[in-house]
Amino acid sequence: MLHHLKAIAVDLDGVLLRDTFSPILQQLVANYGGEYSRELEARLFSCNQQLAAVALAETLGLPLPPEQIIADYFACRDVYLAEHDGGLLPGAAAFIDRLRRLDVRLICYGGLQEAQIDAVFAGCLPAFERYVCTNAFRPGVTQIVQQVLQLPADRVLFIDDVNRVAVAARQLGCAFIGITGDHPHPWQAEAMAQTGVRYRFDSVAAITEPLLMQIDADPRACFQPVAPGGQRLAG
Repeated sequence: MLHHLKAIAVDLDGVLLRDTFSPILQQLVANYGGEYSRELEARLFSCNQQLAAVALAETLGLPLPPEQIIADYFACRDVYLAEHDGGLLPGAAAFIDRLRRLDVRLICYGGLQEAQIDAVFAGCLPAFERYVCTNAFRPGVTQIVQQVLQLPADRVLFIDDVNRVAVAARQLGCAFIGITGDHPHPWQAEAMAQTGVRYRFDSVAAITEPLLMQIDADPRACFQPVAPGGQRLAG
């Protein structure tokens, strides 16, 4: 039973579902003859599709309109999903059941329209109050807290695999857990460490009820102090 936290918002891709964005994005960059890098990933993750397409064109020097890049991405996505499983990650179903037993509102969110979510997740959707497509307001922390949930920020816990969301959660005063195990590069985990994210796991299977109760007792402990340059302080 949680007392302080009133809602938990869980990202889909890379948290509950297998990460498809990273490998598809890497394939798209390769198709354009570019190099996938830490800097490019940081610019594109949890970013509005239109803005991400503009950033990709600028970084790679592509003479393409955003609409063409977005169309190329979804074409790559169709090919990738025809050959790879985009379904639930190991431990995700049990984790969702664990959340359902808590007296707390549950939201799931992501950058895709609901119709674009892997069909295997359809059976899990009833566990959540609603799915929120955040493409129009990435990363979406403020909008989910203030407009969807209408709760004080410190009453909401976000679970995500992208540091941009961690930064937004820290700035707003939300609790946060980082999931970093499904990424092919360690860059998001390293960035979360610099942001001061205390709880970082390879899988949601590591998020136990005792851990959630610990966070419920002190949501501010989700973030450690960081130096002005972004390095985590000892302690």
